[in-house]
Amino acid sequence: MNETAFSGFLSGFATAYFSLHAYQLLRRENCSRLQKVVAVIFVQWALFNLKDFILTFPDYSNSTVQDCLTLIDGTALIGYTCFIYELIHPRWATWHKALLMLMAYVPFIVLYILWSDSMVIRCYMVCLFVAGTIIFLLWLWRARQYAMYIRENYSNIDEIDISWLGVVAVFFVGCQLIWVVISIVRHPLTDCLYYLSSIILWQITLEHILHTTFYDYVNSLRIEKKTLPLMEEHPEYTLERIASESGFQSISTFRRSFQKLKGVTPSEYRKINKL
Repeated sequence: MNETAFSGFLSGFATAYFSLHAYQLLRRENCSRLQKVVAVIFVQWALFNLKDFILTFPDYSNSTVQDCLTLIDGTALIGYTCFIYELIHPRWATWHKALLMLMAYVPFIVLYILWSDSMVIRCYMVCLFVAGTIIFLLWLWRARQYAMYIRENYSNIDEIDISWLGVVAVFFVGCQLIWVVISIVRHPLTDCLYYLSSIILWQITLEHILHTTFYDYVNSLRIEKKTLPLMEEHPEYTLERIASESGFQSISTFRRSFQKLKGVTPSEYRKINKL
């Protein structure tokens, strides 16, 4: 099997991987919003890999085709952005925001149609690199704000595992750097690296953080470290007071988070445990 054929095989395998995972996520009975966002991103990746198989396998050396693929693949930044911000800001990712981000790509597409030159592609990659860096730094700043919030409000906790945020950071930077490399080198072997690394990076990320968001993580800490002790020590407190002293802004959010963590409502939990 030559290099181009192997690249075609891996692009087909990646297409199947992302398609299957998107289907599995969407068919879940209680599919969370984050899982739906990831499923849509996986559909995007499946289409990316499918178009690689269709367009590059017959003629890998066609520079115009490669330029068009680079323009299309650059839109993966939209999916990355929606994913990482949805983690720390539930309901951040919307179709409206995705379309607005997509509009930023239109000038480059039009410019390449009018002036099919490699200079357009180089400017495109530089702009994507700058945009990706800004997006990542803003996300990192926001994520650290959440981490500081936990430390300041739960200073008596010795061990709080927020290391999984590093996995997200490595994932984002890794995917961006690999894409830059393959866009510059343009060789079947670098494409193979891209297919394999994208599957590995997504799989590792999913295993660490797919089933929760940082927002849920903070609320679970509030309940475990503040709510439950308050219920045991002060059975006379109302649920509204417990919710307020636990750091919840509304009683509805408190009830929803409590039931998600414990499987019962706060009132039911009190009855079961006779608090």
